[in-house]
Amino acid sequence: MGYRDRSASPGQKTLAGTMRVLAAEALVFPTGVVTAAWLTRRLGADGYGVFSLAALIVTWIQWSVVSLFSRPTILSIRETARWKPLATRILQLHLATGVLATAALWVLAPVVATALSVPALGGYLRLFAIDVAVFVYAHGHRNIVTGLGRFGLRARAVATRWISRMVLMLVLVGLGLSIRGAILASIGASVLELLVARRYDRAPVLARSEISSRPFLAAAAPLLVAAMALRVIQDADLFTLKALGGSTAEAGFYAAARNLSLVTTVFAAAFAPLILSTLVRLTREGEIDHARELARDALRLTLLLVPFTALAAGASNGIVELVFGAEFAPAGPILTRLLFAGVAVTLMAVGGTMLIAGGRLDRQAWILVSLVPVAIGGHLWAIPRFGPIGAAWVSTCVLVTGALLTLAAIARMWDVRPPATSLLRIALVSLAVGIGARAWAAGGWELIAELALFCVSIPLALVAMGEFSRRELSVARDAVLPRRAGRR
Repeated sequence: MGYRDRSASPGQKTLAGTMRVLAAEALVFPTGVVTAAWLTRRLGADGYGVFSLAALIVTWIQWSVVSLFSRPTILSIRETARWKPLATRILQLHLATGVLATAALWVLAPVVATALSVPALGGYLRLFAIDVAVFVYAHGHRNIVTGLGRFGLRARAVATRWISRMVLMLVLVGLGLSIRGAILASIGASVLELLVARRYDRAPVLARSEISSRPFLAAAAPLLVAAMALRVIQDADLFTLKALGGSTAEAGFYAAARNLSLVTTVFAAAFAPLILSTLVRLTREGEIDHARELARDALRLTLLLVPFTALAAGASNGIVELVFGAEFAPAGPILTRLLFAGVAVTLMAVGGTMLIAGGRLDRQAWILVSLVPVAIGGHLWAIPRFGPIGAAWVSTCVLVTGALLTLAAIARMWDVRPPATSLLRIALVSLAVGIGARAWAAGGWELIAELALFCVSIPLALVAMGEFSRRELSVARDAVLPRRAGRR
């Protein structure tokens, strides 16, 4: 195969895979909106606040554990010809760590509930602890198929999770099981995701593997530090708000805004693992120039989320009332600020994969660890003075700083920077749609029409301003319509 074929196919395959996985991950938005609207109305602000605290704690543990293994799994599987023995060892590590985390949460649940002054939280956490082991093990299978480059299989497992979670939430909470029903729905979604992922990845988990886990764990250590530091920065706001005397209702408002602000991180969940897998392959094959080009395009594509974020920020009050009801109106101003924190997290996720592919597994860990005391100190100062709004400002400023430092590290390592002309176009379009959405101030079904109109206008405006070349538009069209591309 010649150079031209090899240089063209990885980027096109990554784009097609990203679109499939993004479509699956994007199900978190419609299913999440339906779920959040259902739960807030059935549980009320206090009940939703308690469930959100439990979900936040469990999610923090889950993603801390899977972050230990996710990127090393993709790296190792991608670089190994005999992948099944390695996959067996990786799955064993996932299962053992998930079970230990479940046991630790079950034991510590009453202590956490007492510390947060929510006595009922202990029982909910013990039930929710079951989800930790199942989720971690399912995620191991998901990352193995990603390392193998089978992006479509990852998409199926992800889609199964979000759809089943919504359906189970509607059924179990609707039957009157309240918070316990919501927790059982989360557990059931993880089980179904595991069954789907396991169907495609049949590495024997109970078999004996001659592969040593030491090199794998050595690579995982700095990534775990980075992941845990990021979780502390992201979650310090809600924990500090509650610890400093915030009411359960305030926690519910803040959690509702946080949930909506994380929409942009869906892109990171879809895009970052695929970029890592492709960059590792290109650097291993010596295609450094093509890897650099792919890294530049990945940063540019991530920055294209900013106009859509500005749109959501401009319409944040209407979005909150449409999704959660008028009772959650105080979450609107919080959402306006937290939305840009979500973009910063996405930039760090995508940028972090580039640092890892370049061999610097520890670079982002240093950046994030240095920001942890800044985040905690900022919340301790801002929350007593400004309440939830102060917490949102601190989180956004700290995460944006982390994103800028990550971009600086990428520029030094890869000599890659977002094009200045792209930044200017994105800034102009973002300013226009943000002001327009704020001025329109629609509600109800009119808000849906407004958002749809702006969502169509944003890419059209960028095309009209010359942001995309004909080749890029052709590649995107071929990724969306592969059959038509194949007939030409």
